Amino acid sequence: MNEPRLRGNTFIALLLRTGVQELSEKPEWGEHNNGITRPNLFADLLRMTQPAYNPPKMKSLSSYFSRYLKGELPSSPMYFAFNTPAYQKGLSMRIHDEYPAVLAEMDRFYRKYLRTSDVDRRMLVGGLVDAILADSTFEGTFDIGEKWVDKTDLAHEHQFILQPFLVSVWNIILLNHPDASEGADTYMEWTDEIADNKPRETTTEIGTERAKKIAVDDRLPEEAMPNTAEEIAEAEEVHDEPRVDIYEASYTDPQTHKQVLAQFHVEAKDNGIAIGQVFGGLVIGKRGGKDE
Repeated sequence: MNEPRLRGNTFIALLLRTGVQELSEKPEWGEHNNGITRPNLFADLLRMTQPAYNPPKMKSLSSYFSRYLKGELPSSPMYFAFNTPAYQKGLSMRIHDEYPAVLAEMDRFYRKYLRTSDVDRRMLVGGLVDAILADSTFEGTFDIGEKWVDKTDLAHEHQFILQPFLVSVWNIILLNHPDASEGADTYMEWTDEIADNKPRETTTEIGTERAKKIAVDDRLPEEAMPNTAEEIAEAEEVHDEPRVDIYEASYTDPQTHKQVLAQFHVEAKDNGIAIGQVFGGLVIGKRGGKDE
């Protein structure tokens, strides 16, 4: 057996090993499977590096995808231009600029296409870790959840969060190993032809022993979650706090019977009542200085 090569096609092979039942069917049956097909899985991976990706014809993508897996078509100008900087660096730029959004996309990908049992998660991560360690050409830093680790430390890690780990592996493949032809032999070794007119099935046992020794969570770290709700809550909290500003409220001096103005106040956060200070006294009234 040759040294394994972790490339786009072999990465997908390990994803498919834990894929939902619909992915084992004929690709063109996708219209009856809520869009859960191998070509659609591929398209959603591509959208992580090119969010506006929209294949001209899904039928063509389906036929090209089978050749991509075999390493016969590592790139396509119209369908998956992995030989261009835009495809190679797009995900890396998004990780830098909008990492929570990328993790949310991977979370949706995982829950749509992959089985979500604890065993399946451990098999997927175990297989990827073993493939990374066995591939002498594959280097990088990996987000295992809560921290990033180098390849040299990966073998000693036992706690993983699935989604960030998948994102970091896919990103290294795009950046440094976009040529799927380099994984052609590994793909054929890891898969078997099960039946006529059906996709090849991933049968490799890589990662099985490691899967027994690791824990893999699928709950995203709180700081990695999309922060829209947080921002709204923070804005509401700020707006809910009392604030100090200039306020003019009419006040009749009990000694001179002349009207004067309070110049400072604290505006209450609950019912809009304002308190102003005038010559050591207090005035309580509605905001705006007029009776309402």
